[in-house]
Amino acid sequence: MTEAILVVPFLTFFAVAILEFGGMLWQREQITTGLRDAVRYVARCHTNTDPDTDPLIRDEAACDATARNIAYYGSVSGSGTLRVPGWDAATSPITIIRTSQAAQDVVTASTTHTILHSPLFGFLGIDDITVTLDHQQRDIGW
Repeated sequence: MTEAILVVPFLTFFAVAILEFGGMLWQREQITTGLRDAVRYVARCHTNTDPDTDPLIRDEAACDATARNIAYYGSVSGSGTLRVPGWDAATSPITIIRTSQAAQDVVTASTTHTILHSPLFGFLGIDDITVTLDHQQRDIGW
């Protein structure tokens, strides 16, 4: 009984810590996946605004808006539940930049998101954790 009284609090703390850190890592992975999906879409996006004159006219604003919907919601429509609670355009905007590097067109998306602290982190005195991520892909078009 004495051993159980000594060991149970430590095991409980470790179990809660594993769950909290696992949740934080899961949120980071969801943001990474959202950015990758958004950049993949932008790297291939061309909108046929006038197929008679040029079938590959790029409407960058429309491509970027759809890519952000894909990143935040996992859907083109931008509806449903967020991939990560609190990760949206108002709190953590996604910046999409197109550049040319060594004769290659490259698309880069980046975002910064603050993962809200958990009760365990608050108990340990750990503030909110800020995650800054980016993803880059070669622009190949459709």
